Amino acid sequence: MISALAGHGYPSWEAAQQDLTTPGSVPYERFGQWLTDVVPRVATHPAVAAWEVVNEPGYMLGIDQGAINVDAGLSFVGHFADLLHRLGARTVAGGGRPVFDPARLSDAQLAKYAEHIDVLDDHLYPETAVVGGHGDSADDARAAVAYTANWFDRARHLTGRPDMPAMLGEVASQPPGWFAIVQETAAQYGWPVLAWGFDAYDDNDFTDHVRPDVLQSLGEAARAAAQVNGRFPVLVGTPRCSGPRQR
Repeated sequence: MISALAGHGYPSWEAAQQDLTTPGSVPYERFGQWLTDVVPRVATHPAVAAWEVVNEPGYMLGIDQGAINVDAGLSFVGHFADLLHRLGARTVAGGGRPVFDPARLSDAQLAKYAEHIDVLDDHLYPETAVVGGHGDSADDARAAVAYTANWFDRARHLTGRPDMPAMLGEVASQPPGWFAIVQETAAQYGWPVLAWGFDAYDDNDFTDHVRPDVLQSLGEAARAAAQVNGRFPVLVGTPRCSGPRQR
């Protein structure tokens, strides 16, 4: 994608990530132009629930691997999240945690990341958990969700938005026991949960015919979350929404 924006190839993914996140570079400017062309056309379409600048910024932008520094990555996300709003996007989600371990972000860094975000988001997998035994036990699952709740609450505090909604935009559906505990625990916070992924390329695939229990679990968790979601309402960016967008 970065090569397509730049009009040329790169010797490495790291070089591409550095160029993309440099203000004024060709891919940086063309990414903004692409958003300007696309977003206003479909921003209010009822099928659009939310927008995100990039999926899993820490991974995709190279922050976690050290290809770019944290501040450069967070500035990139903040700039284009703000642009999405100015182009008519009603709801901008985080796209996953900003870095692998958000607890290591300074207050200023986390506040900057969340400044133009409407819905906090995290992605949970047993092998990428920051806390616990990096395993698939029930305790590991609860620890992973508790860790997420802590950085969500910290972001709310730093931005002065105590009712800022949140979700788990990706969770592993394998192993089933771990998945069930994450669903159950997340529902207690009122978070919508999306599992990865429908007809995916890896072990977490499910369809209407393959592991239909995952779809059933998602539906049950969504109903449970809806019952306790009053404190953190997740607003969907459609014309059917009433009232001003909550910030």
